Amino acid sequence: MKILTYHYSPYSQDIWEPFHEHSIHKVCRAPADPRIPLCPHYFSDTLQKKKLFFLHKNYPYLSLELILAGKMEFKTADRREICGPGEMYVITPGSTVRFIIYSEEPMHKISILSKGTRAGQIVELFGFRESMKLKLSDPKEIERRMRQLGEMIRTRKPPEDRALQGFALLMKLAGELQETEQSAGVLQAVQLMNREIANPDLNSEQLARYAGYSLADFRKKFYVVYGVSPMKYLMEERMKLARTLLETTPLRLKEIIERIGFNSTHSFSLTFRRICGCSPRQYRDRKMSPGQKPKKEKTVH
Repeated sequence: MKILTYHYSPYSQDIWEPFHEHSIHKVCRAPADPRIPLCPHYFSDTLQKKKLFFLHKNYPYLSLELILAGKMEFKTADRREICGPGEMYVITPGSTVRFIIYSEEPMHKISILSKGTRAGQIVELFGFRESMKLKLSDPKEIERRMRQLGEMIRTRKPPEDRALQGFALLMKLAGELQETEQSAGVLQAVQLMNREIANPDLNSEQLARYAGYSLADFRKKFYVVYGVSPMKYLMEERMKLARTLLETTPLRLKEIIERIGFNSTHSFSLTFRRICGCSPRQYRDRKMSPGQKPKKEKTVH
């Protein structure tokens, strides 16, 4: 395998496997004004048909990589992420990122590169402190904005105009980043619920701390994502698990309530009846065949 290296400076370089014979690579460039702190100057539209190896080492540019088809793996020192159609990978200035085509199908992506004397500081102000994947709520709108900016680069519009359009795109992506981070915190809380579903002491305060929010913010963000409060969601998940155990196992009621985080049979039975409309015993009688039913528990007088 032939490897080529391109040096930006003694400290920054690209290393890649030549792939020109296997790709359709449309590129346009425009000069950037050194007086402008961050200016889009490069646009590419690439259809890659074969495997690709590429490494940005201490990359000096901000690169926005929008995947339109196929999948690509992006890997930094501490993170490996796979981007598919409608997802973007943001490479921040100074990053070292290795990426390869992840799927056998052709990969199609568009990219915009920006450079400037204060690129790193500006990108960080928008919230991009490291290279990362973005799940876009409206990929078509982002593609439209990127292609519009690409046309400005192709026709060599003034760098001031390109910079303004680039800042508008970054502001849009910063909003996507905020939504992604919010969803990630809520998802972490849900993962904790699933792991600790048998813990009767699990509460909203613990979940909020784990997600990294204040209690008030956590409740608001959780409701936006799931449409219910955190504790109602947890209760619904416990009832789902209880119904599954009643339907599919011969476990006794005492064993079931231990697995779903209740302190007493009485409180579980009241909650189950309120949510499901019948007692746990009645539910089991309806759902289980006679051969599945557990032996009756002895009553101690």
